[in-house]
Amino acid sequence: MSVDISISSGRARGHLTSPLAGSDLSSSPAWSYALLSPFLLVYAVFVLLPIFFGLALSLMKWDGVGTPQFIGLANFQAIATNRKVLAAFGNLIYFVALQVPIAVISGLSLALFVDRFSPRAAAFIRATLLLPFIMPLFLTAAIWLWMLVPQFGLFDQLTSVFGLGNVEWLSNPRYMIPGLVIVETWRSAGFNMVLFYAGLKAIPIEQREAARIDGANTLQEIGFVILPQLAPIAFIITINALFGTFQVFDLPWLLSKSGFVEGQGGAGGGLLFPVMQSVAAGFGSLRFGQAAAIGVVLLLLIIFVTTLMFGARTLLRRRHV
Repeated sequence: MSVDISISSGRARGHLTSPLAGSDLSSSPAWSYALLSPFLLVYAVFVLLPIFFGLALSLMKWDGVGTPQFIGLANFQAIATNRKVLAAFGNLIYFVALQVPIAVISGLSLALFVDRFSPRAAAFIRATLLLPFIMPLFLTAAIWLWMLVPQFGLFDQLTSVFGLGNVEWLSNPRYMIPGLVIVETWRSAGFNMVLFYAGLKAIPIEQREAARIDGANTLQEIGFVILPQLAPIAFIITINALFGTFQVFDLPWLLSKSGFVEGQGGAGGGLLFPVMQSVAAGFGSLRFGQAAAIGVVLLLLIIFVTTLMFGARTLLRRRHV
């Protein structure tokens, strides 16, 4: 890099000249790929390579020590008839159906609530609500294991006020998924609130004031002014919640006190999920081919649901054009 200094009218003017100025290198595709190469290398090693290795492993029988043996689709046939695997995917569908809508609604509700306060108070409330999201998951599980204890747990005491009695949130398969939804909502609602709150602040205040002047009440202002402009953020939060719920592992594994063996998921397998069953098949039973097959099925399910989401979004956009 060179510096050209010229004196004119008693003033010094400095001009910085790039060493690539005037050359074709700065606009060359090869130079662009050279700059991207560190990221591409890391992405290939830690993302693409494991994906292709998992795909190949799902077609083999391997105990982690010996030579892998190609067996075709036998691993997929085995998991298709495995009751625990089917139960894990059933729990996953139930959890996704509950958690994803609640994640969007809770985040939006909290954002609208925080928006009613002064900027200083809103900043304090946002920081407080975000704390559970940045809290280590093992600490979250420890707190809620205590709060969800039947009869003596704090949350159980609160539910008894409403006549629900002593609910066995973590020992009755009927209530274990709803209990997990409660914990996950408490953990992630603050993060979703921050995203929605940022979107609220991006809406011109004049639009909301105009709606109020025209006689719109609070619900009409939310429905006709706020929600249409928050739709892109709601879509991002929905996709993020889908990814998180499909890959859920830490919280149910900790809350059910599971190990790296078969028979995880607590009482009756109420908190058993595909990733947990994959870990049990691989590290508990040394059936790494079946573990990889579960991961492949989960990957295909995520791709399918994500494609549906983006397709539905495209159709809605075309109808509004």
